[in-house]
Amino acid sequence: MSASAVAAMANRVVSRARARTRTTLDPADVQGNVLRPYDNDHAAYLFVEIDDPDSGWRLLRELLPHVTPAAEWVVPPAVTTNIACTFAGLRTLGVPAGALRFFPDAFRQGMARRASHLADIAPEHWEPGLRDDVVHLSIVLTAWRGERLDERADELTERIERDGRLRLTHRLRAERFDDRREHFGFLDGVAQPGLAGIDGPATPPRGTPGRFGWRPLPVGEFVLGHPDAEGIAAVPPAASWAKNGSYVVVRKLYQDVAAFRSLIADTGRDYTGGPEMLAAKLVGRWPDGTPLALSSDRADPAIAADPAQINDFRFADDPDGVRCPVGAHIRRANPRDGAGIGGAMTTRHRLLRRGVPYGPRLVGGSDDGVDRGLMFVCFVADLERQFEFVLRRWVNDGDVLGLGQDPDPLIGTPRPGSKLKVPGAPPYFLALEKPLVRLKGGAYLFQPSVSALIRITDQSW
Repeated sequence: MSASAVAAMANRVVSRARARTRTTLDPADVQGNVLRPYDNDHAAYLFVEIDDPDSGWRLLRELLPHVTPAAEWVVPPAVTTNIACTFAGLRTLGVPAGALRFFPDAFRQGMARRASHLADIAPEHWEPGLRDDVVHLSIVLTAWRGERLDERADELTERIERDGRLRLTHRLRAERFDDRREHFGFLDGVAQPGLAGIDGPATPPRGTPGRFGWRPLPVGEFVLGHPDAEGIAAVPPAASWAKNGSYVVVRKLYQDVAAFRSLIADTGRDYTGGPEMLAAKLVGRWPDGTPLALSSDRADPAIAADPAQINDFRFADDPDGVRCPVGAHIRRANPRDGAGIGGAMTTRHRLLRRGVPYGPRLVGGSDDGVDRGLMFVCFVADLERQFEFVLRRWVNDGDVLGLGQDPDPLIGTPRPGSKLKVPGAPPYFLALEKPLVRLKGGAYLFQPSVSALIRITDQSW
């Protein structure tokens, strides 16, 4: 090994050691929806365009006392409040160019400008008020009582619309169903990564395989300025001011429930296991959350009801996908140890998801024309390495899993000839002719720490 390589390795070791010793997490400074799933059933998303920084600063000052941090609650707030900004929003709010120039290209460009890179539908077909070349600010409210949430959302809407230099570009109400299933009928939000120092020692397996069992991920995988899975504290934009902030991905995803049901019913008649099993093979779980990796021939209520079992499985022992197809949705979104090198291949590409369904359930089999789907929200420390990698390399391109160009059958974008292979004797091939989920709008945002929000409103640079 050359002297320069030895020096580089030594510098890397030193930087890791320094990162571990110099970074501490203050939950009171981190906005709470990053580290804490509030578990509230009701959510409202408000997106705002700012024409004048003074109006933006006034709105932020009024919101600041209500911002919900990650610190433990003594009394749960009736309504949680969290705020994030697009790159254009930070610039409009007066963040200096010197502080902005450290942001990565993905954030600076925004989701709308990167649509073709992400295999997304062109932004001109998105809902016009839900794209990050228009939106400057997002306000996310959650509550366990729907009427209290609506009251607060109405108050903010009126406040925004009173100011002639602010415009509410989009407002969306979302709500979890009592059975915690999404519109296709499957239990959702099951396999979140664990967080070191945040989750307790008795936390059940969270889908992050280590060499000896399951392990949580460092908060630096999701919060800037703290050691990540490689022991490096990523340098946040402009050094200190963006510490304890996170990148937020917001995507309004329409679910074509009628098309999903038709696909399963029509093709399931030809599948040996029938429509219900074919649906489970497409998703990788039974509707109640039972993973095929643990029970491939039927749903098991005992597994589904047990937090210690529902995520306690891997894929390396099923390389051909006999129990759970390699192309199934849950293997595409998180291959665990099924992409080679144990779980090391997947560790750096995890997402913290906080999505909530929107719209009423479809009654009957025919499309009723009602907008329904999932408000997808996730937090990351690196947009390209985490969210974009998952979407481009795992969801829409199956090459890394030996599936060629076949996409995720549930949320991917099919090409001519796309299919899901269900192993068997003989194998069954499910033709994927149209997308079951369509993007209706989205944004890349940066969710600052509480102290950074204060700096933005006070312009204390």
